[in-house]
Amino acid sequence: MTARAGDRLALLVLFLVPLLLLGRACAPGQVLLPRHPVRFAPLDRHVDPAFLEEVSRGENPVMIDKVLPILTDARAFVRGIREGRVPLWDPRDAGGSPLLAQSVAGSLYPPNLLGHLLLGPEKAFAPLAILSLFLAGGFAFLFLRARALPAAPALLGALAFALSGHCLANLHYPCKVDALVWLPAAFLAVERLAQGPRPGPAAGLAASLGLSGLAGFPQVSAYVVLATAAYAAVRLTRVAPEARARTLLLAGGAGIAGLALAGVQLLPAAEASRESLRSLQTVESFRSSSLETPLLTHFLLPHAFASPTEPPSGRLEPFAWLLLQRPTVADSRFLFTEGALYLGIAPLLLLLAGLLRREGRFPAAGFIASLLFAFGSPLLAPLTWTPIARVGVPARAFAVGTFFAAWLVALGVDRVLRPENSALRRSLAGCALLLVLFGGAGALAIRPARIEAGAVPRLVERWRGSPEAARIEPLDEAKVRSLFPPAVFEQAGRRLRGDLLRLAIFAALSGGALLAGRNRPIALAAVSIADLLSLGWPILAPRRAGALFPECPPVSATRAAAGDLRVVRCDPTPGGEPALVYNLLRSNLLGEYGISDLSGHMAFAPRRPIELFEALDPATRYRDWLARLTDPAQVGEPLLDAAGVGAVLSAEAIGDPRLEETYREEGFHVYRRRDALPRAWVVPRGRFVRDDGRPGPGNEAIPAVLSRSFHPREEVVLPESASRSTGTGGGEVRLRAVSAERLEVAVRGTGGGYLVTSEVFYPGWTATLDGKPVAVERANYAWRAVALPPGDHDVVFFYSPRSLSIGLAASAAGGLFVLACLGLRLRPRRSRSSAA
Repeated sequence: MTARAGDRLALLVLFLVPLLLLGRACAPGQVLLPRHPVRFAPLDRHVDPAFLEEVSRGENPVMIDKVLPILTDARAFVRGIREGRVPLWDPRDAGGSPLLAQSVAGSLYPPNLLGHLLLGPEKAFAPLAILSLFLAGGFAFLFLRARALPAAPALLGALAFALSGHCLANLHYPCKVDALVWLPAAFLAVERLAQGPRPGPAAGLAASLGLSGLAGFPQVSAYVVLATAAYAAVRLTRVAPEARARTLLLAGGAGIAGLALAGVQLLPAAEASRESLRSLQTVESFRSSSLETPLLTHFLLPHAFASPTEPPSGRLEPFAWLLLQRPTVADSRFLFTEGALYLGIAPLLLLLAGLLRREGRFPAAGFIASLLFAFGSPLLAPLTWTPIARVGVPARAFAVGTFFAAWLVALGVDRVLRPENSALRRSLAGCALLLVLFGGAGALAIRPARIEAGAVPRLVERWRGSPEAARIEPLDEAKVRSLFPPAVFEQAGRRLRGDLLRLAIFAALSGGALLAGRNRPIALAAVSIADLLSLGWPILAPRRAGALFPECPPVSATRAAAGDLRVVRCDPTPGGEPALVYNLLRSNLLGEYGISDLSGHMAFAPRRPIELFEALDPATRYRDWLARLTDPAQVGEPLLDAAGVGAVLSAEAIGDPRLEETYREEGFHVYRRRDALPRAWVVPRGRFVRDDGRPGPGNEAIPAVLSRSFHPREEVVLPESASRSTGTGGGEVRLRAVSAERLEVAVRGTGGGYLVTSEVFYPGWTATLDGKPVAVERANYAWRAVALPPGDHDVVFFYSPRSLSIGLAASAAGGLFVLACLGLRLRPRRSRSSAA
């Protein structure tokens, strides 16, 4: 077989393996979702029980971000495009937010854009996941071949990357994987640039970095850029002196063009980040969200601490509480996705062999650096001050570590396959035998009752009086046994026993493959594929589609009660995490039914409404978004009128004169707020206060809005710099929502003052008054107002963010760079054709 034919066969394998894993989700009537939306209460009470049971089997309950908000945001984008507009604003969730700037749906990422529009998001998820894994493996293979590795080692390294635990565990968060798969493509472009300053590789480098940035997960994209810059610094400084300057200049230009290419996504996301509560972490919070040393066991036991396919036990995983210093941070999702270190047993052994090679110094340094960063090592403490490091969970640095690991695997395979290295093969087989003995003996020794008997006293002793356990005090033995019932230890013990058996089985198969004869490459590939597919098969099980968002009485009643106003939930559960909210048509679900929600789970929820409600009651906020009211008495607060709240959902009955109950079923009550303000109204005067736009001593707006003297029907709280207007108010106000990005308001017979709306104040919103530009004032700290003279007026609000305009210009410039490089690459071919 020729080298080219072997490469084509390897690429075919790299396509067929993801197809084997995910092809079942491409079948008619199937969708690649971790959980069906009808499983969310109270929808689950109003669907066919047989259908509910079918879609519940094998679900992945901790990875629901794929449904809310990724699926719902993608569907909102597609609806906007089919309505003939560019969907920039989402009025449904968090009181209104910039849709594309949220990024997690990755709607501007070209494969997503095409797939979502042609197939619909839910049907496109499976083909796009296959494409992601194929791109990861294909580019890794081509890069390793460019590094002069034979086809078999390159194929095994590519499989180790595409099927790594990180990629499989995060495939339900496609933006994370899509941002990563372009790393080997960028390395391939750098490698080809090292052969000379040619325009083709420069175009490839710019396109790779740009596509990574468009994928929708800026933190992983930042790590991709850093890793690529490090490789370019090492590789391109070694080219011939006469070509070095031009090569570095071309690579630098390509890097800048790649970042510019993603500007249409990155600049609005940066603006949304500034307007949210997701500010840069402190060094301490950065370190507190890093991985802990016991999670290194995930290299051998991927489910040691949690499994996404088990019924979630909240944040009370017994092994986490026994072994980790910060167990309340490490919920099931964090433990399995951010701590996904598993590479497979055979690839792990081969990685050890790759570390011994001289050619492995750079990938070894990258692999170790990513691990140190993910685990918050003091050795990399200076890097924790950089903005890139402090925008998210540091464990995500291991995303690029998986590629360095795959590179080391390929180097290890190349060494193992050489005939003269029989001693190395026997040594690795000996390591595999030790793993077999460890796994087998551990599995036989596991007894859940014995674990429980030893764990409960240790839990009491370790966490009594600890800040980590403060919210569940007093932590005596009775409390521990109520928090960790026998069923929890049984589940944890069964999971650990399964992982140990898995370790023993695949270690035995890996040892056998290492000692195989002429078929050693095929045996190693088969064991690695079986190992990693067995990890991904249960967590990527498809769902039967059916009606994803069926209409039902609770939804209809909520829509009727809210009208064109918003919904808020009441949950008096004490503590930081709301418990009942998740059973009350949870955040982002209402928006799919066209119902506006004051809450919203998203990357960058607008901060000002949250800051107001948090000033009213700190427990209203959960993480970085507004979750609930904690006191039923708060339903009468003027703040709810200013925020445009028309309906309240509650798990328990509320007796309040402002509320009219319109629907009731067990654990679900719908209330209409009597005399709620409309979405827009006219007030005669403004109250002008010092307002620097942030909570604190320099802000008088928040206490003014929350004061008992504030009456939103009669006045509006404005910054001192706002336009002055006085009048008698009144008049008829009619709204017409032309689109999410355009709101027309007709005011007739007003005596003047201010037109106030409960629409969120946000950069990019402008307005006209009778066709002429007018200032949009920040009203009541978080919403919008326009000064009105007496008479009849037409006010039009429209959303046209400057960040998007600049981002489009940057993307166009980056695209021109790519096209220019491609044109220069093709010109010599055209010249040769003309000469012939």
